[in-house]
Amino acid sequence: MSGRSKITWSVPRWAFVPQLWQSLRRCILNRHAMRNICVGTLVSCAAIVGVLKIAFPALVIPNLWHVVAAIPILLLALVLQFGMLTVLRPSVTLRPDRLQKSHGQTGLQIKADQFVAIQLYVHRQHRIRLKLRYRRRDRLHTLVLGVPCSVDLDQMIAMLPISPKIRDARARRIWVENCT
Repeated sequence: MSGRSKITWSVPRWAFVPQLWQSLRRCILNRHAMRNICVGTLVSCAAIVGVLKIAFPALVIPNLWHVVAAIPILLLALVLQFGMLTVLRPSVTLRPDRLQKSHGQTGLQIKADQFVAIQLYVHRQHRIRLKLRYRRRDRLHTLVLGVPCSVDLDQMIAMLPISPKIRDARARRIWVENCT
């Protein structure tokens, strides 16, 4: 090692943005989730209004059309949150004893003894992916990280707790969306 005890990088956008927006479409922007959000909002508002009318019969409840506007505002807030996660790139710190990844309000720390396998894929257009398999609570998990070209790969490989399998995928024809 060349005297540095850690390597820090920001994950390139091409490595996380497509999966981020795919998870938004899969989890929230589908008809089942939209139906559940709309029905849940309307039922809870009706229950609140009913309880208020029973508790205070003389209470005048103003126009409830604002409640209907809350549903698209909620969805807009979720889309804006995902937009912020797109702008703020994940940060990865690799130390000899652990790897830390943080993105927005979430973080992940993997200790060196939890790693099971590591693969390093080199793709076309200087795209490098680090695929980590690790064990947590008796379950295997996979983490795939994009590595920018500015990271010294020799130093990164020396700092990894187990030696990675290096795969050269430049000869394969891989089309990657969002080349930025």
